[in-house]
Amino acid sequence: MQTFSLAAEIIPTVNEPPCFLRPADRHAVAVLGTGRMGAAMARSLLRDGFRVTVWNRTRERAEALAADGARVADTPADALRGAQVVITTLSDGEATAGVVGGALDGLRSGAVWIQMATVGVYWTCRLGACADRHGVEFVDAPVSGSDGRAEQGTLLVLASGPDTARERVRPAFEALGRRTLWLGPAGRGTRLKLALVNWQLQLTQAMAESLDAMVDGPLLAPYATQKGRAMLDSEFLPGFALRDALKDAKLVLDAASCHGAELPQAEATAGRWEQAVNDGYGGQDVAAVVELAWPVDGRSQIALKLCNLQSANLQSDSRNAPPSGGSFPGPCRRWLVSE
Repeated sequence: MQTFSLAAEIIPTVNEPPCFLRPADRHAVAVLGTGRMGAAMARSLLRDGFRVTVWNRTRERAEALAADGARVADTPADALRGAQVVITTLSDGEATAGVVGGALDGLRSGAVWIQMATVGVYWTCRLGACADRHGVEFVDAPVSGSDGRAEQGTLLVLASGPDTARERVRPAFEALGRRTLWLGPAGRGTRLKLALVNWQLQLTQAMAESLDAMVDGPLLAPYATQKGRAMLDSEFLPGFALRDALKDAKLVLDAASCHGAELPQAEATAGRWEQAVNDGYGGQDVAAVVELAWPVDGRSQIALKLCNLQSANLQSDSRNAPPSGGSFPGPCRRWLVSE
């Protein structure tokens, strides 16, 4: 029996194009769903020389990519026509099934469907079954990283699916990510993504609630530092919108429930985030959850305290730079100016 370990195979990104695909095959990619992530992925593919066709339910979002060289399709079936690789980055599993289900019959022989949105365990299974019914190879490959990383082509791809599809999807993954983790059969990518989502939501909420204690401490992860800066400076331009984070949190709880697991902290966090969405923060970055924990005046005092700590450190030893792990220079400058 084949065993599986989270110490999965890591495939580093290389720039050399593969020789197993004809140029026309390698470059024919369809992207269905051009929201923040989908549009960023499409631009990375275009920059890497792929011939990209895009479709979005709201056509204006797809048309914005025409200036980058993408062809805008009128329908999903039109987008899939002639594509060797199909990438879906739609809002959820139900939307994905509704868009793709009626269009798969038009795919060329040997095409691969890469499902890259976070849709949860249940919908990943349903979408994989849909692909099987249409004779299409299905790769479950959610990603870790923001739309900025997607634009830069530095995502972490959590890939799972048949071994026979690996070589055909490798060029696209190389354009989109700095590395790819191959985790086994389809579905394992989604399971690992949900584990990462659970860690991310706990870290974000802990940062929001413990901002005073953690602001200059040794325990800050880079992600916590990034969100802490945004929280202190009230900069909530969405890199990862709170409503999307809440959707993912609920997918984590659904998966846990199906396996008889209890995640009380995740349940509490999801409830808190639902409150924040209902209070009007859904379209802002997930860092906006700090608004429920700390008023602006309280955050300003934390920033000023950090500035004082940094100033004292610099005065005691002029050779020391401000602590790189926990420094928040942007908010520090802002609150000092405001004083």
